[in-house]
Amino acid sequence: MVSQPLNASRGRSFLPVQRKTATLAPRSHLRTTPPLPAGKVRTRRPQPSKSAYPHSRDPAWREHLIWWKQISTGMAIVSGLSVLSVYSWTVHTQSRWSQRYQVWQQMQRNERQFLLTQESIANSLREIADRSDMVPLVPERMIEVPIALPSSGQGQSKAKPLEASEQAPPFYPVGY
Repeated sequence: MVSQPLNASRGRSFLPVQRKTATLAPRSHLRTTPPLPAGKVRTRRPQPSKSAYPHSRDPAWREHLIWWKQISTGMAIVSGLSVLSVYSWTVHTQSRWSQRYQVWQQMQRNERQFLLTQESIANSLREIADRSDMVPLVPERMIEVPIALPSSGQGQSKAKPLEASEQAPPFYPVGY
């Protein structure tokens, strides 16, 4: 056996290298199987690889360390995905809230504009009434006008008065 320096065997096994010698003499004292008949070729079975340290096993603390590494990696992935989903949900919720808040503000502006317009029209009507000779509304002077029935469209020029048994459906003018 020839020993080698430790850094000279990079990428190779740490077992010492055995040089092969060309010997033609059979080693019959080492053979444990009977010789093969003529014409047969012996195939060599692959031997299981032997470790440089045959009885070494990872210590228990190292096995636990590997187990904790796997568990913590899984937990890191799960927590990263959950943080990402919570962040995307928060961004989506805030954008929806912002859109709805803008709609609400627009509705408030429209309401203020409507109230301003309504008060402006009422004020202008009061000013017109003050300037003209309009008679103020008094319940004794009010005239009730009966509601006109819609035309039936059959070409009759005169409408028949309704009898007490026939009731016409109420007619409401457009805009009420």
